[in-house]
Amino acid sequence: NAIKAELQSFVDAFNALKTFINTHSEIDETTGKTDEDAVLFGTRTLSAIDSEITRIIGTGTQGVSGDFTVLSQIGIDFINNNALSDPLLADTIEIDNEKLDTALLNNIEDVRRLLTFDFSSSDPRLVYLTSTGQTVYNASGYTLNVAYDDRFKSDSYADLGSFTQIDADTGGPAEDGISNIAFGDPVISGHAFRYSYVGGGTEELTVRNLTLGTSETVDITTLLDGAVEPDGTDLLAGQTVSVSFSTLNVTITLSGDNNFARATNISDGTLDLSGIGNTNGGNMTGGTVSTPTSTMDKLTVDALILAGAFDQATGLLTLPLESDGGIGGVTRMNPAAGIKFRLDGGSIVTDISGTDLDDSSPHTIEIYVTDTGPTEVLVATLTDYTFSGSTQDGTGTFTIDLGTGLISETSTVISATSPMQNYLTSPTLGNGTFDITDSVPTTLATIAYNATDSLTDLAALIDADPDLNASVVSSGGTFRLEVTHASPNDNLIFTNDSNNLIVQLNMSDQNNVLLSANINGASDGADDGSVTVSGSVLTATDQTGAGGLKLLYTGTDDVNGVTLNYTIGLGAQLFHALDTMLNVTTGSVENEIDSLDDQNHQTQVRVDQMLARLEQQRQFLINRFIAMETALITMNRILDSMRQSFDSLTAFQSR
Repeated sequence: NAIKAELQSFVDAFNALKTFINTHSEIDETTGKTDEDAVLFGTRTLSAIDSEITRIIGTGTQGVSGDFTVLSQIGIDFINNNALSDPLLADTIEIDNEKLDTALLNNIEDVRRLLTFDFSSSDPRLVYLTSTGQTVYNASGYTLNVAYDDRFKSDSYADLGSFTQIDADTGGPAEDGISNIAFGDPVISGHAFRYSYVGGGTEELTVRNLTLGTSETVDITTLLDGAVEPDGTDLLAGQTVSVSFSTLNVTITLSGDNNFARATNISDGTLDLSGIGNTNGGNMTGGTVSTPTSTMDKLTVDALILAGAFDQATGLLTLPLESDGGIGGVTRMNPAAGIKFRLDGGSIVTDISGTDLDDSSPHTIEIYVTDTGPTEVLVATLTDYTFSGSTQDGTGTFTIDLGTGLISETSTVISATSPMQNYLTSPTLGNGTFDITDSVPTTLATIAYNATDSLTDLAALIDADPDLNASVVSSGGTFRLEVTHASPNDNLIFTNDSNNLIVQLNMSDQNNVLLSANINGASDGADDGSVTVSGSVLTATDQTGAGGLKLLYTGTDDVNGVTLNYTIGLGAQLFHALDTMLNVTTGSVENEIDSLDDQNHQTQVRVDQMLARLEQQRQFLINRFIAMETALITMNRILDSMRQSFDSLTAFQSR
């Protein structure tokens, strides 16, 4: 009785919809016109809805018993249109109660399959959740393969030892015209970079990896010329040039927004004498400055910073200069902490202040910094400079540009090859061992690790055992270790950790999580794009006919060759068809409403335009009538004047 009542409600709803469609589709046989209320007459949406629901009701369901494929076989059928007195009831349906009662009492399962989505699986652990209108019946069924996620995973870790770039916004000093520096994923933490520029007829931008001692140079002349055309030479606000260094996997963007002037803003190897001159030390003329940055790695940069004479934000090395201002002039280069000198090919010393440089002879001065080792590393050479014109005593400085910008990868670009101390919270991690056993338990491997190992090293040690698979997985700028048993579905146990490494890694298994699945694919459940997984829920994609089918997997191991069969009953077909039509954003009904709104808007616009034109015409006619009225008044005045003139003439003649 409950099922029959629901079927009667369905029939009533269908007939109400059909009557509505008929009302808006009827043409009066006498007048040949539509009813004044049939405002939807001729709309494509109304016709499409009518055709779709009629098709579903009339076509029936595939894959079910031949005696129960259409509604008419259970007593729900179209009425006889020829016997109708009311044309609005055309193509409605009615119930043959005796026939329906017989079907419900004797073939309830066949009636259910005729009306609903009927799902079956050869593995009861796969439970049907939902489907969509894209889920298509297949007489051969579908084969599902599932790979259960039995991996052990560590927490995700970021490399804490990255070398921070000097300017978070520009990657360099704000005034240098560098608007952005992008590093590719292969860049690893702790590597420092410096860029330099060479101007002249050919302009070149060079980036050096100071840690590895590698460099790459790009001719940017054509790039700059193209950006500043059709006139001008410097980059202006809104003009940018991106320079890619494919070998180093670095991209530098030059921007006019930071007032980039060619040949001046990012050049290196220059000598700044502002504020020195004749009034404060000595005047250096002639010569050249060279900066052999291929030998200037990150340790050298760190040593320069430690010396206190180097500004990493600007790349400027500032050194002291002194003059006594006496007759003939004496100019000395004073000592600087951590800095050493070689004067005119002599020995490397910490102090050359005993030599008077103001002797009108050119001098070559090499400047070194003491690196770890200790090793004296050449950072700049002043070649053939003449010191002259010292007229006042006092101290001053001169500045050497060692390369405009010291840059590095951002803190989000990290590495799996740094020591584990960089990843873990314990700063005292030492060498140690731990065992990996299976569920029997049988010891599969004893792993001996060093404090200097990285996550990649640890994965290699584990993966070397034939019973284990291990790798480091990168995701979202972090790394984690993943370990599985070569024999699927066998949990692992980590024991006897002599130095607490596994606890710090927080190794845990992935209970109740699916790794991947496919439909009609490889038996190992490998992901081929036919199924997406989320937790324990599998959803078929449009790559298969089962698109939109959503299942819940309640098992805890791999399965393959699961046969999925389903039929799509008339009720399910109608539900999905109407659900698609009624979608509030993409449904045909909503689209029709939007179309009618657009038509109404356009009609109102045309009405407003027509009213505006009528108003213009009305105002034009009013103006014309006013002009005509004015002309008539003028004519009357003229006629009246003429009459007066004739009257005066007649009176004169009569006298």
